[in-house]
Amino acid sequence: MTASKEGVDRTTLTQAVMGATTDMFKMFSVCVEGGRQPDGNGILNPGFCAVVRFSRDVSGQVAVTLSPPIAKALAASVYGPEEAASDQRMKEVVAEVANMIAGGIRNNLQAVGMDFDISLPENISPADNKTASQNGGVSLSFRVNNDGCIVDAHLAPVAAA
Repeated sequence: MTASKEGVDRTTLTQAVMGATTDMFKMFSVCVEGGRQPDGNGILNPGFCAVVRFSRDVSGQVAVTLSPPIAKALAASVYGPEEAASDQRMKEVVAEVANMIAGGIRNNLQAVGMDFDISLPENISPADNKTASQNGGVSLSFRVNNDGCIVDAHLAPVAAA
């Protein structure tokens, strides 16, 4: 039996987000102490953030914020050490991480009957990452790798026409 398209429970979302995030970090095999540089609001500052939005059966988004050391380590593994410190390369890497996690969430939730489209990743300021809290939705926020990576996800059912 598959899950109802009216919504997804917190346990299912948690498993999907954590599974997708773990798979992404295993693929890169990067273990860097990120360290949080809080701005008083718990936002990584400075940091790099990207968001991917969901639509169709559900609406919502996943946003990923990476501290500069994590972004730089991932950029070095993708582009090489000579380009790792480039802000543009670090923005590209965080966008790809968000895209990979969103794709993993989608794959995990398709297995329980949820299906949705994902947008292209969009770089945003970490301060602009305010995960939407919609009625009836499920939100999840967690920190990975000593707070060097923050994953925020929100899914809400799309009202039947």
